[in-house]
Amino acid sequence: MLESIVIGILTGLVTGVLSGYYSGLVVSRTSRFNALIRDAERALKNIEYMQEGHRAKIWGFERHAMNRAADDLAADKQVNASVTVRSQLYVMIREIDRAERGEIDVGEFEKLIETARSVVSSLRAHPRVFKPWGAP
Repeated sequence: MLESIVIGILTGLVTGVLSGYYSGLVVSRTSRFNALIRDAERALKNIEYMQEGHRAKIWGFERHAMNRAADDLAADKQVNASVTVRSQLYVMIREIDRAERGEIDVGEFEKLIETARSVVSSLRAHPRVFKPWGAP
């Protein structure tokens, strides 16, 4: 009788520790992913612009913050998210240059920013983040 109680307690302890460790891993990985995506979104949300004659004046774009977010996503083996964030970064750099040269107006630029924001905000962590051995 005592032996079965001890076995039950040990089994409960082992499974409790393992499940706590696993859930801690999943929570920390997903929260880090979400924080990095928010950093990339914040860089896009901080862009300010106004039309000045035939060209747009643009300021507040934190390209380094977006680049760091992409680097950290790659380091966390979230490759698809990293590539997507970096591609949106390059799109924004190119379109800012075009807007400042007067090739596109503020209306077109605003649509591009909205598209970039929606692409970045729709990113999801790779499903392997839920496996104990980590992301791909």
